[in-house]
Amino acid sequence: MKTIRTQIICLMVLGFLVCNVSPAFAITENKPSAEEMLVDVFLVRPLGLMTTLLGTGFFFVSLPFSLMGGNTVDVFGELVAGPATFTFQRPVGELDY
Repeated sequence: MKTIRTQIICLMVLGFLVCNVSPAFAITENKPSAEEMLVDVFLVRPLGLMTTLLGTGFFFVSLPFSLMGGNTVDVFGELVAGPATFTFQRPVGELDY
């Protein structure tokens, strides 16, 4: 009887210790590395800028049709605002924005 009680107490103490420490394992910070930042600054951002400029051009080409269709805001959001947000508002090195 004494060994069962000791085992139960040991399991309870171990459970309390694991439950206390497990939130610390859940916190993960994904800071971008220097290589990811360099690729972002020298490759991804210029491509994003070109995409924003091309999207702006395509938006003006499609503007008469989107005005007739009544979806100008949607077209602007997809062709101009989306690439501009990706290019200018996300943190450097964070590609999953």
